[in-house]
Amino acid sequence: MFPSAPGGDSAELIIAAYQMSVAHPPGYPLFTWLGKLFTFIPFGTIAWRVNLMSVMCGVLSAVFMFRAVALWTSNNWAGFLSAAMYSFTPLIWTYTVQAEVFSMNNMFVNLLLYVTVLYAYSKSDALVPGNDAPKKHDPVVLAHVGAFLGGLSLTNQHTIVIFLVPIIVWVTVVVGRRELLFVRERWVSLFGVMLLGMTPYLHLLVSPMINPHKYSWGDTSTLSGFKTHFLREEYGTLRLYSGTMDDGSGLWERWGVYFGNVHKELHYLGLPLAALGAIVALKGKRFQPKSVGTLVMVAYLIYTCWFFRLTNLPINSALHLGVLMRFFMQPNALVCIWMGIGFSFLADHLFPAHTSTTQKKTILGATVLAIVAFHIGKNFNTMDQSQNWFFYDYGLNILQPLPQHAVLLVGGDLQSNIPQYLQLCEGIRTDVDVLPMETMSWDWYTPRQGVHFPNVTFPGYTYHPWKQGAYSMKRFLDVNIKDKKREVFVAGEWKQGDPTHQDHFKTLPFGMTQRVLPVEQTVDLMMWKAILDPAMPRLEQTRLPNDTAKYSAESWESVALANFWEAYNKKANVFLQRGFDRNAHDSEACFHEVVSTLEYVRQHHPSRWSLKYLGVAYDHLRYKFPHDKEWGRKVAEIWSEYLAYGREEGDKDFDTITKAVETAKMMLTQQ
Repeated sequence: MFPSAPGGDSAELIIAAYQMSVAHPPGYPLFTWLGKLFTFIPFGTIAWRVNLMSVMCGVLSAVFMFRAVALWTSNNWAGFLSAAMYSFTPLIWTYTVQAEVFSMNNMFVNLLLYVTVLYAYSKSDALVPGNDAPKKHDPVVLAHVGAFLGGLSLTNQHTIVIFLVPIIVWVTVVVGRRELLFVRERWVSLFGVMLLGMTPYLHLLVSPMINPHKYSWGDTSTLSGFKTHFLREEYGTLRLYSGTMDDGSGLWERWGVYFGNVHKELHYLGLPLAALGAIVALKGKRFQPKSVGTLVMVAYLIYTCWFFRLTNLPINSALHLGVLMRFFMQPNALVCIWMGIGFSFLADHLFPAHTSTTQKKTILGATVLAIVAFHIGKNFNTMDQSQNWFFYDYGLNILQPLPQHAVLLVGGDLQSNIPQYLQLCEGIRTDVDVLPMETMSWDWYTPRQGVHFPNVTFPGYTYHPWKQGAYSMKRFLDVNIKDKKREVFVAGEWKQGDPTHQDHFKTLPFGMTQRVLPVEQTVDLMMWKAILDPAMPRLEQTRLPNDTAKYSAESWESVALANFWEAYNKKANVFLQRGFDRNAHDSEACFHEVVSTLEYVRQHHPSRWSLKYLGVAYDHLRYKFPHDKEWGRKVAEIWSEYLAYGREEGDKDFDTITKAVETAKMMLTQQ
């Protein structure tokens, strides 16, 4: 489990739980309420406490899946196999050990499936063999329990509605129409119970009225603001992504990604067993009058067809692909249930007739334990996050070097959420005004959040370069830098669509951030170096996630690690551009600084860009010192490492560098 704040949205959700504010759309009030209870644990960081809530949800998720499959198959080992294989797949495990809404959603998915199976069992004439057969319950009572849980589940994550709709139709129309569909009072009571489950959404209305918290999202104190937040209108209702990137991928490509992931998660055993289990569930007569297996298949097909077609995330981006894969967890619950059913079917049909019950149980138990032990052992080292303090260190590297009372403009989830968590939950650098440029552009931000930044001037009702009465980034910087003399820094990317500041302000690297300055302000780079060097992130102070097998390109760790080394590349680029200036009196010193910076990168995290321009710096120094053979050796050595990466599309210098390396080696040989 993460000891502190993880990446992505986790830090923001932890903040919402800690101060009982409103999280990003649709608000996740149940997560906020339960998370708040866990913050009262008297030890561990605030993040660790809320992370623990996700772990508990993961445990309950496994329990409910076990109960559902064991009841369906009358085989506890089948239930154990399903629950363990699901819980310890890398995808589920990843989001069980961090404060995210997915673990709670998994819990509700499996709880609702268990109640559905229990409802089908209670409606049927089937009996589970043995003395420990579950008690049958009043189906009407179970329908009301399911309605309440369905409403409650919607206060966490809305994707569960894709399972809820088929379940509601199946319970009320297919199986229970006599006692539910044709009885008006029951419809009213079921609807009322479901609304009761959704009462945590009152938090969105009440919280901003009682205490408008810092970094809280939206203006949910009004009905229109509540509707906007609840329906995720700022992102686009029924959309995962508010951006404009389109990679042209369709349903077939997403299916390919999905089934490839299922195979990777469940090994060679998973898909064959699940396919067998799906067939058995569809053909089974266990829960009549209508098979619950049909319901499960319909829910699965709706999710993997309709939802995957609906998702607009570009899958050619590693980070966006990682975001899309989070939503594989819900259908994978059904795949693992089918695995258990398939395993139970094989257990019933593969043993010889003379095999005793004790022998069967022993063999089944040993088989399941061996499979699960292999599954856990294969994934444990990759999933163990108990020493992952990187995002905590990442936030410190952003905040700590900044001068007192600085303004920090942030663009990106990591640059926004981690510093805000450190400020509000850990009390670190609360003097810095952290302003997320994305949320600044929404109409609610200035009136709702502006009051928390009394020393910042917002010269308009919202941030938008073209709206009447709004302000552009140029206007914001003019007022706060030139008029109010605030020191302004930026972390991450500027907001797209607003170029107004580009001809009037420049940036200089400052560690993990960049200082924003008017273009007319001259800076002596060698003097700036004295300020810059202490601000640079240092390896000895940062617990880096360098294990690429553990932290793939889809992970937030990979994104943050790229930001870490990008700080060095940006520093090198500034000195490189200065070195190219033939009129600069300090060009030689600048090239030496490029060499010093990029040699550090080369030693710890070399890249195509850093090697290319490290070679450029050495090449310029070679011409300044033509009699020193060492510079020529360095050029050949560095650029040979660069060429080893191979030709990249659009790299116009590759052939030139290839010839330069050949020439340098020839000259060295002749000398």
